[in-house]
Amino acid sequence: MRQSRQVIVVDLIYDENGNIVGVMDAQLNKLKVAKALGSLPENVNFGIKASTVRQFMTSAGLPTKWSNWSERRSTKELAQIAKNQIVMVVCNP
Repeated sequence: MRQSRQVIVVDLIYDENGNIVGVMDAQLNKLKVAKALGSLPENVNFGIKASTVRQFMTSAGLPTKWSNWSERRSTKELAQIAKNQIVMVVCNP
């Protein structure tokens, strides 16, 4: 039996303080909507709340760490936080 792995790449969603509040799960199919409605939608994404992701990871025995930053950050600071928080999740069946 051959075992395979699935690598999942997600985009994190941050609040203005730099806390992760969710992960982007999927994007709207722009071409399908354009054909159906006659206009091209932009920036329509679907996300999962961070608390749901944490619950899933905890139930799988994976460690999690929760931030609770309360100071508003600049766009430049948020970009640096995001750059330093790249995560790869590998799922084994």
